[in-house]
Amino acid sequence: MQISTVLIIKRKFMLTSTEISIASLIVSCVTFLVVVANSKIANAKLKLDLYNKRFDIYKAVLDFHNDGFVKDGTNESKNIDRQFIKAFRESKFIFNPEDGIDKLINNIMQTRSKIVHYQTELEKDDLEKFLDRIDESEHRSILSSLRLENSSNMMKIEIKLEKYLMFKEIDGWNFWSFNFKRN
Repeated sequence: MQISTVLIIKRKFMLTSTEISIASLIVSCVTFLVVVANSKIANAKLKLDLYNKRFDIYKAVLDFHNDGFVKDGTNESKNIDRQFIKAFRESKFIFNPEDGIDKLINNIMQTRSKIVHYQTELEKDDLEKFLDRIDESEHRSILSSLRLENSSNMMKIEIKLEKYLMFKEIDGWNFWSFNFKRN
């Protein structure tokens, strides 16, 4: 009697080849869903990381632009300069070259260099030597036009960066959405 009970119990848990096939199909489908979910999550993370890197470049350029109005040679200014140079170099690889963002950033760097030069010359003790070469009002006019040029370049950068920094949505994984379009 005991042997027949064991056989009955054994028979209850034995699976037919059809049942094994169905179980394999279910496991395969679940595995596929996990792979698709991971792929969408990885894609969303990549987009978010790229957005963060681009925004960091924008912040570095903005800080550099604003620091040009109060150039004082402090450690903070030097750090801003280092961050800007790093952002300038990275911009060549992160943005579409056709947008010319790296060229605008380079223009800001060159214009700010001129601004710092003129500010330094105005603040020097030997101002008279410098003013012999250029009238003070003309000097201030040049300084003002350089600042306007830099502000104009900054506005152009903001316009060009808009398409990169408009954070409307990042598609991640949603259980009900399985759209396989390519971005």
